[in-house]
Amino acid sequence: MERGVVFKKAVKGGGVVGVFVGGQYLTAIITQVILARILEPSHFGVLAFVLMLTLFFNNFANIHGDKYLVRESNISNEKVNNVFTLELIFAVILFFIIVGFSPFLMEFLGKSDQTIFVQFICLSFFYTPLSRLRALHERELSFYKANFPMLLGQLFGGILAVILAINGYGIWSLLWWKVSILFIEIIVLWLISSFRPKLSIDKNICKEIINYGKPLLFSSIIVYFVGNYDYAVVDRLTSVEQLGYYWLAFQISHYFLNARTAINKVVFPALSRLNQKNDRYKLFEAMTNLMSFLYLIPTIFVLIFGEELISIVFGIKWLPATPAFKVFFVIVLVKAIASNAGPLLHSEGNTMADFKLSLISFFIIIPTVYFGTLYGGILGASFGILIVGFISVICAYHMFVKPMTGHGFIYYLWKPLMIVFLLSLSLYLITWFELGIFFKLFFFLFSCSLTVFMFFNTIKMSYRHLHSNFFK
Repeated sequence: MERGVVFKKAVKGGGVVGVFVGGQYLTAIITQVILARILEPSHFGVLAFVLMLTLFFNNFANIHGDKYLVRESNISNEKVNNVFTLELIFAVILFFIIVGFSPFLMEFLGKSDQTIFVQFICLSFFYTPLSRLRALHERELSFYKANFPMLLGQLFGGILAVILAINGYGIWSLLWWKVSILFIEIIVLWLISSFRPKLSIDKNICKEIINYGKPLLFSSIIVYFVGNYDYAVVDRLTSVEQLGYYWLAFQISHYFLNARTAINKVVFPALSRLNQKNDRYKLFEAMTNLMSFLYLIPTIFVLIFGEELISIVFGIKWLPATPAFKVFFVIVLVKAIASNAGPLLHSEGNTMADFKLSLISFFIIIPTVYFGTLYGGILGASFGILIVGFISVICAYHMFVKPMTGHGFIYYLWKPLMIVFLLSLSLYLITWFELGIFFKLFFFLFSCSLTVFMFFNTIKMSYRHLHSNFFK
């Protein structure tokens, strides 16, 4: 197939994914805003802890059968049935173990009053096997069928949670929100799918599935630890209210990070189809600059108007989350402009880079987040995550990207990061002299103008390169 045709299909698929992913996260943000205005920070703190605990155990029910199904060149109904059966067995066993063991675990953790919450969320273990039909749609590039159920899950799960919150159900409205999203999605997915998996066990096929999933299981546990260690530390060293502030700041900021999904859906197949390494590197540079521009202006806005944004949207009671919220948006910027490194490495066949980088983050995050939280609360914890993010990105570029392209971290990222540094310094001065909202607005417009000016040529170059390489 010609590269122009392939890229156009990737763009179309990326557009579909972008619409549905955007709809999902917009729905999630609206739901979270409404719930935050009704409920208390302590409710979100309890939710954060319960999710952190159950997601850890859920890793052991996930043998990554979806990746196995997508990767297999020759897939059969028997293989699909074995993936479904094997993961369902794991889910059932894990469910009864955790439900039975949770009273002792929660008493040990000093949170025996939250035992019923953990047991309820354990229902999410069944999501893994029941949602594997999506992998079949992804194999066939049926992006609509793969993503439409998730959007409906977010929409109706959010409506249910808001109704419960209005009627005084407190923490249970948050728990039902998370569980109902999953099961509404599963119901819709099964209704629109023609294939129905059956219970089936084939020793050889199961062995093949487990052998494929074992390395991914170990990697996912490390990734989980890196992604949730900060919640555990904040919960242990501060309070449930502070954990609620921290969780909300993280969730809202990282909803915007997930907007890169649609772009990566385009970048990876495009990079994979380019035969000339120089073409891949040029496209990588162009898309990195483009991501810088897309995420820089929202970051500037949050850094300048963070307090006003939190108080207007979520309410005054959430203002303590503002400092961490600002830091998380800088983290989002760093992750977003570095996100194309993954597709580039995968297009070159380097799949071990993710695992190595996860190990690096694993050893860095323990001291940075612990001491950051100990001496600086949730702001210190967020700065710890920022340090981990910076070091991970620097390692990714200098260990893996630079040997390929000849350019490291500074070459690709100095422009946006320099702007953020100057903005942060300027905002410190604004805060110090207690300048008003009109000066902030002027400063924001000036910063946006400077950003557009600096990135005009790179944006133009990005467009020209995409057009010349793929649309001719």
